[in-house]
Amino acid sequence: MIAAIPLITSAISSVLGAGTAATATQSVQSATKAGGDFSSMLAQFSSDTVNKLNTSETMSVAGISGKATTQSVVEAVMSAQEALQTALAVRDKAVSAFQEVSRMAI
Repeated sequence: MIAAIPLITSAISSVLGAGTAATATQSVQSATKAGGDFSSMLAQFSSDTVNKLNTSETMSVAGISGKATTQSVVEAVMSAQEALQTALAVRDKAVSAFQEVSRMAI
C-alpha cells in the first residue's frame, strides 16, 4: 500500500497540477499514518473534502451577512473547489482502473 502512494500522487499531479497534488498528498499521508489501508485513506480523503465544502458554505453565508471578509470567502471557496476537483480526479482514475480490469481476459 505504501508503495502505491507515489503512483497515486503522480497520477493526481498529472491531472490537476502540483498545488492540488500537494494537498492530496498531505491527505493521503495523514490517512496512511492513521489507518494504513486504502479504504481508510479514501475515507479520510472524502471526509476532508466534505469538511472543506461545508466550511466554504459556512464562509459564504457569513460573507453574505457581512461577518466575513471577501478574501476569506474566496479562499474558502477556492479550497473547496480544489478539494472537489481532486476528488473528481480520483473518482475518474478509479473508474478508469475498474474498466481496465473488467476488460481483462480471464
